[in-house]
Amino acid sequence: MEWACQKNTDGFANAYELDLRKLKVLDLSAECFSILHWLTILMQNRVFAPKSPLG
Repeated sequence: MEWACQKNTDGFANAYELDLRKLKVLDLSAECFSILHWLTILMQNRVFAPKSPLG
């Protein structure tokens, strides 16, 4: 489920269904993974400006 709305306005909620039968799913909440695994994958797939306040 995802949702989005601006402050003090009505929002939207979307729900999606995926056919997982032919997909391999990486369950980062499994006991064999830690937050470091999640952060590594996140950083490998994000583009950010190092000089920005969030960079």
